[in-house]
Amino acid sequence: MAARPVRAPPNPMPPSRLPIPDPTQPGAAAAAPARRAPGQAGPDWSFLMHRFSFRPLLAAALMAGASMAIVPHAHAGVVIVGTRIIFDANDKDRTIQLNNQDDAPAMVQAWIDAGDADAKASEIRVPFVLTPPLARIEPRQGQSLRLLHTPQAMPELPTDRESVFYFNVLEIPPRREAAPDENLLQLAVRSRIKLFYRPVGLEGKPREAAANLRWSRGRDADGEYLEAHNPSRYHVSLATASVGGASVTEPGMIAPGSSLRMALDKAPGAGQAVQFDWIDDFGGHLSASAALAQ
Repeated sequence: MAARPVRAPPNPMPPSRLPIPDPTQPGAAAAAPARRAPGQAGPDWSFLMHRFSFRPLLAAALMAGASMAIVPHAHAGVVIVGTRIIFDANDKDRTIQLNNQDDAPAMVQAWIDAGDADAKASEIRVPFVLTPPLARIEPRQGQSLRLLHTPQAMPELPTDRESVFYFNVLEIPPRREAAPDENLLQLAVRSRIKLFYRPVGLEGKPREAAANLRWSRGRDADGEYLEAHNPSRYHVSLATASVGGASVTEPGMIAPGSSLRMALDKAPGAGQAVQFDWIDDFGGHLSASAALAQ
């Protein structure tokens, strides 16, 4: 999964360190209380019952007097089973599985966005509903989420090509009181993967889309680039791409009927074949090659 606080890369996202969202916003729901033995103390999530605003984590840390450090890797105790979700138009719902790999319970919040990773809950408009949107997952246990299609929310979705949305999971840490001589900074870990809505009767097959990419190379003010055009009705997600010994610096996702220009790390040699890896419906990386357009 890809760690980045603002936008999502095209491939499976690592965890991002983000501000904890407001569970009182539309779409949030209270989680059922966990069963505990009499007298047994559990993690403190009581702060979820209070309204707090979206605010940068840095500002919250400074207000709390926490010392800042660069954290090279954020550990996600709760993981999503799979790296993408395919929702066929003739399906009423889909089940998404979350697993808690930690030895402590976890509270998670889940939602769908339309591509803006920073959108507020009140601004998100998608044809899907998740239930439950807020859940507690016991140690080494799982939680199933039900994804329902609500076409009345977005009746204008195209029927001649795929549409892409994003499924988000935020792992909310329990509140812990800092010792008098301790500075405390707690991070919420967010994971984000693609959700493809696939209309019925699309021309061609998903596996054919990558093979039908049309490749060209060129040079602009920023240097050498490789460009791919996708004439299919499906999205194509690239993991790698190279030509003439030069590699693409940021592979991306090519929308149906669109082109994507990708910078190369150096000037390519005389090679005329593009080597690339693309990601299929199951998250597998498949290798392919194609000739450059003349």
